[in-house]
Order: sequence, then C-alpha cells, then structure tokens
Amino acid sequence: MNLDQVIAETLANSMNNCNVDLADAIQGKDDYSDTYNQAAEAIVEPRFNNEEAQEQFQEWVENDMENWAGLVKNLGGDQWYEIAQNVVENGY
Repeated sequence: MNLDQVIAETLANSMNNCNVDLADAIQGKDDYSDTYNQAAEAIVEPRFNNEEAQEQFQEWVENDMENWAGLVKNLGGDQWYEIAQNVVENGY
C-alpha cells in the first residue's frame, strides 16, 4: 500500500471511529465545544501506525489545507467537510 492509500485509510478509519453526533459538532464549532473538538481532532490528528505517512499527512495539513479538506469531504461527506472548512478558516 502506498503512502496516499495509508493516509486515506487512516483518515477514513479515524472519522468512522469518532463517536460524536456531527450535527452537534457543527453546531458547536463557534464555541469549540467538546463535540466539535473531538470531530476536529479525528480529521487533524488521526492515529497512524506508519510514521512516514503521519509526517506526510501533517505536512499536507499544514501546507495544503484546501486539498486536505477536499479529501475529508470525499471520504466522509458534507458534514465532515463543514468541520474541515472551519479548521481551514479558523485553525485547530
């Protein structure tokens, strides 16, 4: 599996394993509620087993956030994308 596949799989697993109500997370984004913070953490800091993939992901998030947000949308849908866009616009 190449690094892009590892990143996509790890990110998708992180979103799937995040046990929050995304509608509540979106509602709480302006106040940085616990629910929002958990959802944001799932997409900004997924747990990697591959150090090289983790480094590449972190560099990508820091330097190419719009494309990162697009991947979040492709993997998780519109609600995850809304959380990612808030991270892009307001930081994490």
